[in-house]
Amino acid sequence: MKVDSALVKKVAALARLEFSEGSLASFVPEFAKIISYIEKINELPLEDLSPLSHPVGGEQMLREDKVKSSLSTSDALSNAPSKKERFFTVPRVLE
Repeated sequence: MKVDSALVKKVAALARLEFSEGSLASFVPEFAKIISYIEKINELPLEDLSPLSHPVGGEQMLREDKVKSSLSTSDALSNAPSKKERFFTVPRVLE
């Protein structure tokens, strides 16, 4: 595949990227390398391979859910530096 600045501009527009003319000129050879790597992958015999749903095979091991008691509100707030009624208070971040 021939990679030129027109192709890079088209792909950049699809990806909603903007390049200055200077960076576009320097990215064309980089993009050509990326395309050549993809073409190498396309040369591999992959017809007999099934797609993976996850790169690590096997069964997902999950622990059994067990109901346990949790902290009471007063215990959770016992070491809070600042609290109001049943809630933690923190400094205002947004105006």
